[in-house]
Formats: sequence, C-alpha cells, structure tokens
Amino acid sequence: MSNYFSTVPIDHDDGSNTYVDTNNVLLWGGTKTLMGYNKHHVNQLMAYVDYQPALHAPARTRIGWSAPQSKPPMCSGFIVPTPMVLGKSEVWQNNTCISSDAAHFFRWYSCNSSNPLDGGTPAPLSDNRYYSSNAGYTLSCGEASWNLSQAQQRGLDLRSTLHALPTLEALLGMMEALLL
Repeated sequence: MSNYFSTVPIDHDDGSNTYVDTNNVLLWGGTKTLMGYNKHHVNQLMAYVDYQPALHAPARTRIGWSAPQSKPPMCSGFIVPTPMVLGKSEVWQNNTCISSDAAHFFRWYSCNSSNPLDGGTPAPLSDNRYYSSNAGYTLSCGEASWNLSQAQQRGLDLRSTLHALPTLEALLGMMEALLL
C-alpha cells in the first residue's frame, strides 16, 4: 500500500534482478524498476494508482523528497534502460490496473519510441486489463504517447483490454478472487 511517503508499492531499484511478483493487491500505486533485469510482474491488481496520499502531505513534511518528479502515479514505470540479457527480459503480464485517469498507466522514460521492443520495455507486455473513467489508455514511451490500439500496432500490450471504472462491489470481488 502506498501510504506515508511511499508512491510505489513494488519498487525494484539499482540493478535488482530475478524478482517474481505475483498475485498481489497494490493500493494507490503500481510497480517501478530501475535498471536490473529478469523481473516478472504477473497477475497483480493495482487499485487507483493515481490516488497517492504521499503527494497530498503538507509541503513541510516533504523537504528533499523527490517523489512527485521521480515517481509520478503509474501502473508501471521503467526509469532507465534495462540491460539486454539474453533470455532474461522484463515481464508485465496478466495484470489489472485501475486509474481514474488513463494518463497514469505507464511511464517508460527509457523507451525507444522508434523501436519499443529493443529491450527498454517489458517483453512480454500482454493480456492486461485496464480500467479508467473514460476507458482510455496511455502508454508514455520516451517522448511519445500511444493509446492501446497504437501500442498494440507496435507489438506492445497484445490481447489487453480497456474497461470503465469498476463499482466498489466489483473491485472488492476482484481483490477477493485474487487473494483467496
């Protein structure tokens, strides 16, 4: 859960590798990785990644804290390129991400928009479910931004789907199904 000064419930930094994060419910944030390789984010439920209590804390308690700039709300963030290690790619698959604003799905700063499958993005990125207020989707790849159709044309997020925000009852049902 992102509370206090946390903005990302799962944050693998500084070259970490070989993590397998599965079957988690993440509240008010998603996943972030900085360098490293072979990290798998599979079957996660990220609920309302764009609601982050830390961003609303009084400024005097956030002195020197860079999270609004370095860790904006997102389902998945890749901050610098992941080293190409044969057979050890990143995986972001079969996840559910809920954000009231579709602009908070992905922030991949190191992504090469002319060749997004060059190793700077998770592969595979597929079979995910996205929920937003307007059933919209945005994937930010470097300086480019794509909707789901445009991302799929580039080989990203294949077989993934868009949905309107779930009701509270539906969200609780998703959480229960994942955790039980």
